[in-house]
Amino acid sequence: VFAPAVIVVQPPLVEYGYHRQNSIGLDFETTSHGIGFRGEGVFTTNDRFTTASPFDADHSTAKNSTTFVVGADYTFKNDVYVNMQYSGKYIFDYSRDLQPVRKYEDSVILNLSRKFMRDDLKLSLNVRYSFKTPVGYYIAPELHYRLGDHSQLRFFVNLFGGDKPSTFGQFEANDQVGVEVKFTF
Repeated sequence: VFAPAVIVVQPPLVEYGYHRQNSIGLDFETTSHGIGFRGEGVFTTNDRFTTASPFDADHSTAKNSTTFVVGADYTFKNDVYVNMQYSGKYIFDYSRDLQPVRKYEDSVILNLSRKFMRDDLKLSLNVRYSFKTPVGYYIAPELHYRLGDHSQLRFFVNLFGGDKPSTFGQFEANDQVGVEVKFTF
């Protein structure tokens, strides 16, 4: 059971709480000829969504939804790893005041990676693309370099784009570039 936190502001009070929701799901995983196949699905009652309705005090509403992901992965002989997934979410009792979601949303997720220099260097690319109008995408290349037994350097870029009302297009002006140094003891 997952219950997202909400903050309700009704001056002069600010309340923090959780909306109860229930989830039931199933998953599978198998391999054939070196290809991994997996999938999972979940039905959620009282899933929370942002709303533009002036009648919702906390600007959210509860709707039942179902979410699924199916995909496959494979590592080629040259050590290139490929993982491709298809993801979908359907909202029951949909209303147009939900923002920025649609009744059914789907996307393709792609992950490519390869290690070099005796696994000290790893290059990866993550891409997520939403098909339906409004179209949106997320592109995230990364470089991981092991500096020593207990330290690692990571360089990453997060690029958002697409139509403004899409899940990713709304963050188009929030692209990120970062460097992270990690030490473990």
